Amino acid sequence: VGSEMCIRDRMITDTKLEALLTAREHITYLNLGNSGLTDSQLSIVAQLPNLTKLSIDRNPITGAGVANLGPLEHLEILVAHSTQLTDEALPALDSLPNLQKAYLWDTQITASRPYVILGP
Repeated sequence: VGSEMCIRDRMITDTKLEALLTAREHITYLNLGNSGLTDSQLSIVAQLPNLTKLSIDRNPITGAGVANLGPLEHLEILVAHSTQLTDEALPALDSLPNLQKAYLWDTQITASRPYVILGP
């Protein structure tokens, strides 16, 4: 049975993210919206193999950070609006085999993909 985790912290630290790894097999939804999450910290998040939904909205995330999400083969929904993503992030998103929806409004994404949602 999966678990949802919502971190209400404006400055998430590597230590706090690494603490989640003790339950890595059980976390299916992680909300890190508006937490100060950085590109490099997404490599820690990518160690949660059963994530199906990830919210990283309202953080200074770029395509370099999204490129770290490759191991998340079960990810179906990515909430990444209000980030610094550009079309350069699309190849990394394209490589996620189960991605069904990516909420990307208020970014610099302009290209169309079946899974991209550019409006609320």
